[in-house]
Amino acid sequence: MSTTGMPLRDYRIHRYVNAFCPRCHGEDPERPLEQVQRLSGWLAVRDGKVWLERGCQQHGLVRTLYDESAEILAYLEEWTAPTKLHQPDVAGNFAPLPSAYADGLPEMQSQHTCILLEDITDHCNLKCPTCFASSAPALSAVAPLADVLANIDARLAHENGRIDVLMLSGGEPTLYPQLEELLAEVTARPIVRVLINTNGLSIAQDDDLLGLITRHRERVEIYLQYDGESAGASIHHRAADIRRFKELAIDRLSAAGVFTTLTMTAALGVNDDEIGYVVKRALDTPYVGGVTIQPVFGSGRSAGLDPMDRLTHTGVLARLGEQTAGVRSPGGTSPRSRARTRTAARWATCCMTTPARGAR
Repeated sequence: MSTTGMPLRDYRIHRYVNAFCPRCHGEDPERPLEQVQRLSGWLAVRDGKVWLERGCQQHGLVRTLYDESAEILAYLEEWTAPTKLHQPDVAGNFAPLPSAYADGLPEMQSQHTCILLEDITDHCNLKCPTCFASSAPALSAVAPLADVLANIDARLAHENGRIDVLMLSGGEPTLYPQLEELLAEVTARPIVRVLINTNGLSIAQDDDLLGLITRHRERVEIYLQYDGESAGASIHHRAADIRRFKELAIDRLSAAGVFTTLTMTAALGVNDDEIGYVVKRALDTPYVGGVTIQPVFGSGRSAGLDPMDRLTHTGVLARLGEQTAGVRSPGGTSPRSRARTRTAARWATCCMTTPARGAR
């Protein structure tokens, strides 16, 4: 009989989590939220990576890649800050997540509405293969202006009379038929910044649209879809090589003094080697105030994503240093980059990664 005892696990438990089964979701994606089973699981550190593992009664142990670098994730989790109070949309809503969100922000929400997202149309002048919203030229739904404003006003009332950021999205929000009236209304409200989430095609070609945005430049910014320098990246994410329109949009906005954030949809093996290029394009362009890098995830038209081998937030940060010659790094900014931030009217002092919405 062996007396060596049980061997050590080949992983370390980073923390325990509640999660859901992606296989169950794939079998019934339209299942009501209250019927989605919450599973016990953990984040396991194995071979320097972080894996999300949960136990499903139907499918057993289900493992997916959570983050590419356990070291960078641990560093990021050292940074915490107090969050603002919020007012639940329905008092006493202690329903379990995610079904609680069917009635707005629940009691156990941990953050106020830091960014209010308003999808004002599902119409778009592109049909991007990785669009999380499945927008398309053939779609034509438009949110009535009165309804959009009523929703904004309701959120203002819940936010003690001030919204930090309002993002207008879609579809392609620059195609909204009452955009001029909408911008006039929202800039008259106590909203600090208004972001227009756009692919930039109309901005590159429409002088009247650029003039409208420029008139509101003190409050309105552009959140510009920008995927890198290669034709391959453009074709993969946008189904066409539209790089010339992207570059023209950036140059026109910069010349007009409109603050812009370059928003990169990044995918492993497609354009993850172009992250540094996007950062450098931002640093070299006046009035580009930031970069958002969004790793693709499987939603909407996005397909073919390998849940075991994909680009993640920490993977983006790990690529920053090597692709920018140290100008940007996971641990912060170098003296050179900090100096650069002071040369334009307003520069972001760091790059930001967000949970990707495919190709919005």
